Amino acid sequence: MIIDRTGKILTNLYMVGHPAMPVYLLDGEKPVIFDAGLTFLGNLYTEGIRQIIGSRNLHYCFLSHSHFDHCGAVSVLKKHFPGLKVVASEKAKIVFG
Repeated sequence: MIIDRTGKILTNLYMVGHPAMPVYLLDGEKPVIFDAGLTFLGNLYTEGIRQIIGSRNLHYCFLSHSHFDHCGAVSVLKKHFPGLKVVASEKAKIVFG
């Protein structure tokens, strides 16, 4: 299967950003994303998230692991979503130092 577009997957679950390197947004009372993708796509992720949650704040970013393609845009997202909490493993905490 070739994924060639982002958008709604299921009720309240979205793929945002670029189809080749998306992040996943779970909308709800406290919207969350799973992983943060690549740094240079940070503004594209932000635009996609804003299209779905509007002016509400993104609350959490759950990182599956600390590879650059899964955590690179954290700093961009934190700039656009003040108060964003990043949730990661103890090993990731050491890597991020």
